[in-house]
Amino acid sequence: MPMKKLARGFTSPLILLAIGLIVGTGIVFAYFQFKSNPTPQPQPVTTTSSPVPVTNSTPSTDDTANWKTYTSQEGKYSVKYPESVKIYVNEKMSVDGVKVPVQDTTVFVSDVLPQVKTNYQLSINHKITNETNLKDLVDNNSLCTDIQSSKAKAFILNGQQASIFENTPCGPYGMTVIYALNNGVGYIIEIETQASYSDISKFTEQILSTFKFST
Repeated sequence: MPMKKLARGFTSPLILLAIGLIVGTGIVFAYFQFKSNPTPQPQPVTTTSSPVPVTNSTPSTDDTANWKTYTSQEGKYSVKYPESVKIYVNEKMSVDGVKVPVQDTTVFVSDVLPQVKTNYQLSINHKITNETNLKDLVDNNSLCTDIQSSKAKAFILNGQQASIFENTPCGPYGMTVIYALNNGVGYIIEIETQASYSDISKFTEQILSTFKFST
């Protein structure tokens, strides 16, 4: 028996109804999926910081704090020296141990430096001068042929440029000599000892670190 054909115009509504049911079912399914798996919310970021360790630094001690101070009004300077050092003003010990007069000179003497077990003598001579630069001061007041401005090494005295000549053959023992110039006053510092300058440089520079020009 032959099937009856659906009337034209009835087919389209059925198709639309089927499509609507499919779309509606998909929307409902997607809605419940969204409700059951909500979008994760961003969490606040927390940071932790480690405490900074505090170190207790030990303040450095000034070995010269309790030293005596010598001031030269004529030489326009001051310098400190330890209790163990003897001081002579305008006189100097000769090789024979006899005091001899010297002009405008202060001498600091240690019979034996504990660290090198040798004699030690530091002399500061000052003079009014017309020299305006270290080169002329050195060359015009050389103590022996080994002291020439061309052989000078740099040295700092109270923040100012000076010239040093280490281990020269000058004098009976040999000596290290420092030249400085400040406000029309020339300074010649002689370090006489039987030891090399490298052995007594720490003690010498400790004394000279207290040297101050004055007005």
